[in-house]
Amino acid sequence: MKHSSISRRSFLAGASTVALGAAPQKNWPWAAAYYSPLFYAVNPETFDFVSTGPTYQNTMPGLAVNKEGKRFMNEDISCCMSYSPLMKQPDMTGFTIWTKNFATELEPWCLFGQYYQDMSVNQYTGEEMIAKWDQYAGFEGVGETPLESNRFDSLDELAKHFDLPLETLKETIATYNEKCAQGYDDEFGKRAGRLIPIEEEGPYYAMKYTPALMSMFGGPRCDVNARVLDENDEVIEGLHEVGSMMGDIYQSRYSFLYTGANMGYFCFTYGYLTGKALAQGEI
Repeated sequence: MKHSSISRRSFLAGASTVALGAAPQKNWPWAAAYYSPLFYAVNPETFDFVSTGPTYQNTMPGLAVNKEGKRFMNEDISCCMSYSPLMKQPDMTGFTIWTKNFATELEPWCLFGQYYQDMSVNQYTGEEMIAKWDQYAGFEGVGETPLESNRFDSLDELAKHFDLPLETLKETIATYNEKCAQGYDDEFGKRAGRLIPIEEEGPYYAMKYTPALMSMFGGPRCDVNARVLDENDEVIEGLHEVGSMMGDIYQSRYSFLYTGANMGYFCFTYGYLTGKALAQGEI
């Protein structure tokens, strides 16, 4: 797993502040923003999101299997939560499989960064999503994105390409389709609206992925006015911090489910309030 340049800059900024006498946050471990690259791949030159998989409102409603061809998680969870079960799999590797019926079942498509279906931006029809899946067939990731997306005419071809046990994979798909038919996932609790079966005929789409580290959150401890504190919780005059490096904001995990929590609250809001208090001589 590779660290992004953002992760390194945030960590170095926090370390530099500690060197000035600041105490580290009390919560441990610091929040690591791991994610499954299935959810989004970013072109490092244009910073555009590359739509390679069945990403829908930050979840992946396809069928997730490991290298043994076995299902291992509720696919209907946020990308920042998916890495936890993924890292417990053989070689920390997962495969998500889906077929064309997913395109119409979830229409309109809301891609990464959207949580509410009534949002009008960046929505796609089923046909547009199929075109995207076909466009990126053979895609092998960009920059620090460890994934491979592909399209196959048959399940046999898919299993052979990714070296998955075919018979086990067929059993897994059959079992998953039974849960879709009954409308209840008694294994991982996936909600009924996302229980979409894998069709018996191709094409089959599949993506191979491993977890990646997007960023680290947390840093020196601070008070409610964003003033940095020493090991005795005393204010270090003239030293303030805002944004992702604020200590004790996140504990062990960063979540995208808190809409506006990072940029909206800890960056913009705390930046504004701290600047205002300094300008008015309140701190």
